[in-house]
Amino acid sequence: MKGCGLEVTYVDRDLGQVLVIKIPPNGLHCLQSSWL
Repeated sequence: MKGCGLEVTYVDRDLGQVLVIKIPPNGLHCLQSSWL
C-alpha cells in the first residue's frame, strides 16, 4: 500500500502481533494489520 504519508509499525511481543498503520496526509483510510 503506497501513497500514505506516515507508516507506524507496532510489535506486540506478548501476542506475537505486528500492526502496521499507514496514515496518509489527508486522512486515516490506510490501515493494514498482519499476524505472525
